[in-house]
Amino acid sequence: MLITGARPVYGTVKHPKADATSYAQIAAGMADYWRQLIAHGIKVIAIRETPENTQNIPDCLSAPGATVAPAPLPRPRRSSRIRRWYAPRP
Repeated sequence: MLITGARPVYGTVKHPKADATSYAQIAAGMADYWRQLIAHGIKVIAIRETPENTQNIPDCLSAPGATVAPAPLPRPRRSSRIRRWYAPRP
């Protein structure tokens, strides 16, 4: 069994910018890799990454009046985007 994830924020070698192009390249590459593993009888569990922080956390926490208290955001429910994916059998 292989548990896998990705960190698309860095883009790819051919497209080193995190955008729809690099995300599509990463997705296609991972799907190809998973198909090869599945074809050899290896089970694959894909884990979606958590969102990237958009600001420097130490800078944010050291700002005047900053606090380490949790942000007042509602606790997310199960994402509707979670689904099973099956590779076509060879």
